[in-house]
Amino acid sequence: ARRVYVGGFPPNVSEVRVADFFNNALMAVGGIAETQTEGNANPVVNVYMNHEKHFAFVEFRNAEETSNCMALDSISFDSSQLRVRRPNDYNQPAAMKLGPIVPNIKMNLEAIGLSNEVLQRMQSGVASGQNNGNANGSNVADPNEDRVFVGGLPYFLTEAQIRELLEAFGPITRFDLVRDRDTGGSKGYGFVVYRDGPAITDIAIQGLHGMQMGDKQLTVRRANATLERMQQEQRAALQQQQQQHQLLGNGGAAAQFLPQSAAPAAPEVDENATECLVLKNMGIKDEELNDPEEYEIIVEDTQEECEKFGKVLGMKIPKPPSKSAGVVFVRFETAESARKARKSLNGRKFAGNIVSAQYDSIETYEKHDS
Repeated sequence: ARRVYVGGFPPNVSEVRVADFFNNALMAVGGIAETQTEGNANPVVNVYMNHEKHFAFVEFRNAEETSNCMALDSISFDSSQLRVRRPNDYNQPAAMKLGPIVPNIKMNLEAIGLSNEVLQRMQSGVASGQNNGNANGSNVADPNEDRVFVGGLPYFLTEAQIRELLEAFGPITRFDLVRDRDTGGSKGYGFVVYRDGPAITDIAIQGLHGMQMGDKQLTVRRANATLERMQQEQRAALQQQQQQHQLLGNGGAAAQFLPQSAAPAAPEVDENATECLVLKNMGIKDEELNDPEEYEIIVEDTQEECEKFGKVLGMKIPKPPSKSAGVVFVRFETAESARKARKSLNGRKFAGNIVSAQYDSIETYEKHDS
């Protein structure tokens, strides 16, 4: 209840600077808790920064200031638009016992260039049960939101110019321009979320895909298309498994005739579980790995799927000519998260292949190519 996820930071940002930024932002909008009379003078008490993935977990001294921070979604930081979300382990019923779960309606977001309409929308959303107090209306950092991949962007376009192009089809919740980790320059692609849902998203995709931009053509499609395909195939496999159980019966010798994808689930207690998994037979092609834009989508989709089971500390997907090209190496924060992921992913059918999910040691994980 006292942590928020913040994504979209530019390269080389320190924890101290992140803490100062949110301390000053909350003070500027009047987001300091009136009941806070002792302890730390600043709202932020801790920052955990993932420099490789450009996100941070920011911890506040109380639940009220944490909720007030949720209104800062889309705030500008060094020309980058930040994403502020509840973490995946956020528990709304428990949080309600600790303090407000929505920002203070009296805050003045216009003092930092945001709209005060966000506050009313967040109040209304929680009151109607539609969200947990996130500015974008979602419960947590949602891996299934209707994100759109926009590739083929000329490097000379600024983020403001790209946003102007995208907003020609409707208001957007956010736009994330992917930048080079070392130089901070555009890598020629990004991700956008339209505010008004799938209807506007479909129109934008149709209008933007194939558009000529200088010597390039835009490639525009839903970013979670790979994830959706995986989920569809999983549902189809589950339906097939249920039909087979009905035909063969649920017990006795009939079970030995079930295919691997319909094998019984792994036991709840797994003494062999480690924090790391190796995912094979994912159907990832060499040409996809060699295409920077396709590779980024594969990494994003795979990480989002794995994060359903717990916090992911690292992920490696080697490219050709590595002998492990297309194999996914994942390191979770806990062995329990890896166990859950293996139980769900092992034997799942994806892109016509039966996925293999096996444990890996931390020492072996560190030796794999990234």
